[in-house]
Amino acid sequence: MSQYKRSNSRVYDYGSGPGYYVYNELRDSEAYRVLTPAQKLIFLDMYSCFMRACNFNKSSITSSGFQYPSAMCREDVDESTFTCARTRICKVGFFRRAPHLESGRPAAPNCYLPSTNWREYKPTEIEQRRLQRRVNRRKKRHSRARERRTKFLQDLSNE
Repeated sequence: MSQYKRSNSRVYDYGSGPGYYVYNELRDSEAYRVLTPAQKLIFLDMYSCFMRACNFNKSSITSSGFQYPSAMCREDVDESTFTCARTRICKVGFFRRAPHLESGRPAAPNCYLPSTNWREYKPTEIEQRRLQRRVNRRKKRHSRARERRTKFLQDLSNE
């Protein structure tokens, strides 16, 4: 038996387990699926920034929040893509702006806090159609691959 005890004191709930993980619960959620690929990359970068700010989910940041300006973004995207993605990430409920934590200085960075509203997010009708088109394209792609594999094996057995 080890003399060191591992503490599981998690402050915010983006899944269970130690460290910086993106769990299937999050990846399978409607909120994550409606994000574009660029928005997903920026979300993961913002999530990483959040994890560093809260000491990898061990300390509370409700009184200070965290900042995520474009200068901190590790992804190679332009300013408008970054701004739209950050707004969209907040809209679907992964994070929320905390104006009460922001300084009153002009052009000061926004403060953000984590949110669990992403669990209750419902896609709009347009987003739902886009998700359905993605699912259909994936099914067709898998079907074509299966047919190609079957034909290849049949051709091998006929020789």
